Amino acid sequence: MRVTTFDPYVLDVLMPDLVGHEHSPSAFLIYCYLWHRIEAAGGRAVQLSYATMALDTGLSRITAQRAIALLLRRQLVSATSVSRTAVPSYLVLRTWAARKNKVRIRDIQYTYGLRNILSLTYILLISPNSNTMSFS
Repeated sequence: MRVTTFDPYVLDVLMPDLVGHEHSPSAFLIYCYLWHRIEAAGGRAVQLSYATMALDTGLSRITAQRAIALLLRRQLVSATSVSRTAVPSYLVLRTWAARKNKVRIRDIQYTYGLRNILSLTYILLISPNSNTMSFS
């Protein structure tokens, strides 16, 4: 049996959000199921029908379909298919990992000071052709 590891974000934030706020424990179950299947496939997208998801998770087909619709709407998974009637390939999106790497203005302000932030804003907004930047 293969052990799947989840980011702490999945259990600390995503589970209460999907189960509590969205009232959709099935969406959380399908998300975890897809995460496991994708990890078992070496991080590649997995091609799964609603019937397969339903059979593997114990949900009904329509419940699996609604859960996928919610996950797609929330941009927690992506689905691609060759045609309208083809079985889609799913990939789990970890949007919080991308957000964690973004630089926040207050971090820049703390590091470089307000005067340099204003200079940087001028360079980026007013003179976009300038390729040089100096911080004092």
